[in-house]
Amino acid sequence: MSIPDLTLVAMPPAMNIGWLSAEALWALEQSEVIVAPLPVERFYGPDSGWWQKITWSDSPAGVIAKGLEEQQRVVYLYPEGGGPASVWQMLDQHPQWLKWIKRTARVWPITLAADWWTDPKELGGRWQLLAEDDQKRPSMSVSVASSEQHRPWLPASLAQSIVVETMRVKSLSRPSWWSTRPLYGIRLLVLREGEGAVGAIRDLSHWGAEVALEPILTIEPAPLNEQWWRSLAPYQWTIFTSANAVHFTMRALRTRRLELARFGGKVAAVGSATARALAEYGVFAALQAKDSFDQEGLLQAFESEPLAGARVLWFTGDRSRPRLSDGLKARGADVDMVPVYQNCQRPLSQWAVSQIHARSVHGLLYSSSSLVSELLNQLDDGTIEVLRQIPGFSIGRQTSLALRKAGLLVSGEAPRASWHELAQTVARYFEHDHDKR
Repeated sequence: MSIPDLTLVAMPPAMNIGWLSAEALWALEQSEVIVAPLPVERFYGPDSGWWQKITWSDSPAGVIAKGLEEQQRVVYLYPEGGGPASVWQMLDQHPQWLKWIKRTARVWPITLAADWWTDPKELGGRWQLLAEDDQKRPSMSVSVASSEQHRPWLPASLAQSIVVETMRVKSLSRPSWWSTRPLYGIRLLVLREGEGAVGAIRDLSHWGAEVALEPILTIEPAPLNEQWWRSLAPYQWTIFTSANAVHFTMRALRTRRLELARFGGKVAAVGSATARALAEYGVFAALQAKDSFDQEGLLQAFESEPLAGARVLWFTGDRSRPRLSDGLKARGADVDMVPVYQNCQRPLSQWAVSQIHARSVHGLLYSSSSLVSELLNQLDDGTIEVLRQIPGFSIGRQTSLALRKAGLLVSGEAPRASWHELAQTVARYFEHDHDKR
């Protein structure tokens, strides 16, 4: 069972989308349902995928409730100062939803008063916490990486506005009501950077958790064979198994002044996040995994497709499992597996090691089996023994197998291999059993 996911975005009187914060833009791009109570003529919208998802309704309460009941991600764009009273009445009738609501600042950048900040040493660590906008509503503190070269995994529309600090993130004094958030007091460690990780950190932080980003595997462009790019014959299928693969592929194509259409055929995506990443570049995924967003799920989705003699191009990372390739070859396909990004090791900081030793961390998020192996390689036996007592949360089956093989706890596994599902799995674990804190 999922938890509600509703983001409230207060719009300025002119309803100019250009005034939306980075927080709001992120929510809009990731949502499945967007509701606005005013006519479309009142908005000045961009040509984007999320703009096409808006339901224009002067009775938005029913649309919001239906989306939440169906476990979808919902964004409510409402005019400053109110919006239809029926929405607030609906929320009053569902107090179980209120604690999960995420509110965003409408204007970027967020200006912080100096007296809101507290020395991080006083709070025991370097944690990703929350800022506040002028209405004292919670929103994440983010910084800007202006160069795409440094953060190539970011969508172009967000590259100028979203990057989570990985070095010195100060802690913030919170208003007293913040203690009512369902994950208040929970400290979590994320070991992998990337677009999905940013989204999970945002979700968990909005729900009250303190999240530290300490990547031990970073993502960089992989070396590519220039002759291969120039001498390609058509393929029947082009496959992407992560949003990172999409962004790095599109960047490589743009650098070489090529188009994805050059490869021909249809496009397949491993899951909804990958399909959304493709949509940002105007590419439609004709096939997508449904039940599990992993290689096994995509292989199952191909069962109804004729593959004998088909040429398949798979853009991926350097540490991807060959399960998908092997399965497609077994059905007669000719598969070219092309790594467009590579994983680079980064030592875990001494601060993070000390937090594990002191058991100041309530849980770690694991996004791949290779991440588990890398973490174990970096830690000494004593630290690993302590780690075995700390809840671990896995993004999927293969990661869970790696954790159990190492003797580490699997306190929760995402029902589908996505960062959003992983964040919800963590939230359910701590929300339903306060003794686990």
